[in-house]
Amino acid sequence: MTPERPRTGAFSAVLHALFYVFVFFSCQYAVTAGYMMSLMSGSLTSGSFDEAAMLQIAEQVIGQSVMIALISNLLTILIVCLIQTLRMRSPLQEFNVRPVNLMRIPTFLLFGASLNLFVSGTLSFLPLPESILEAFENQYAALYGDTPLAVEILSIAVVTGITEEIVFRGLVNSRLSRGLQTGTVMMVSSIIFGLAHGALIAVVYSALLGLVFCLLYEKFRSVIPSILAHVAFNATSYLLEALDDRWGLPLYLFSIAAVLYCTYRLFFRRPTFYDVASDMVGEYELRDNVEREIIGEIRRMQEEDDISPEALERLAEAWEENERKYDQYPPTDNNDTTDNDNNTKE
Repeated sequence: MTPERPRTGAFSAVLHALFYVFVFFSCQYAVTAGYMMSLMSGSLTSGSFDEAAMLQIAEQVIGQSVMIALISNLLTILIVCLIQTLRMRSPLQEFNVRPVNLMRIPTFLLFGASLNLFVSGTLSFLPLPESILEAFENQYAALYGDTPLAVEILSIAVVTGITEEIVFRGLVNSRLSRGLQTGTVMMVSSIIFGLAHGALIAVVYSALLGLVFCLLYEKFRSVIPSILAHVAFNATSYLLEALDDRWGLPLYLFSIAAVLYCTYRLFFRRPTFYDVASDMVGEYELRDNVEREIIGEIRRMQEEDDISPEALERLAEAWEENERKYDQYPPTDNNDTTDNDNNTKE
């Protein structure tokens, strides 16, 4: 059975969610302020602290934004893990890091990468005011600077993607869901996520992107799919920097096809055998006793640590044979092939 989420009042749920948002921003500000203070102390020691020195310090801070992001995000993960440990809770469970079907990993990655291509292509075609575009470009210019490429990808693509998903989906979403309806949770979480990204263009597309990541999180009840999609989205920005402009239109057309394909695969196609077999908390609905017996056998083998590829293949074939029954004889209102407790979850 699916474990019930602890319910709280809406006000309490929002406060708990905002606490983790506060931790996230506090770590960013603390690391940035600490670095600035170290630079200022050096200027004060040398006796050359003036307006020119302040401008130089500001440039140095911007130039080190990648390293600042890396340190602040690692600090955020450390603190939220420490908080859960002090509460005698498992950080992985609190972050909703649950197993997913490993065969879907390429689709999660393709979805994130194609979303970046689609967003980038759309922005290039929109007649946006020059001032808005300039503010957006200036905000992200420091992410493609003097830092080694490997460090940039590690910081901005990997660590930032993981940290933001742990905070905004794993912690904020789960806390809001204890007191608010799912639709409200996704809207509030997405808006907060968008506001965390500064420039107007980034706020708008990040809020929409956050909504997509929320849908992934709600669909699979795990933060892993949104982490993979987010990392792929961020990493694709560095690929676009290396590509020539003539690839713009072909990549944009490809992104549209890829987004549609992944959307169908992730949100509309019925869960596969391996999706349900990976679902350790019973989120997926099972249609009949045959499916329940198959998944029950998997659970028993997992508990006894006696599961083999041969056994999985045998159960997968039984699952597919049962699926063909529905393809051949679709259930109708007057002739339902499922049993009465169809909506029971494993």
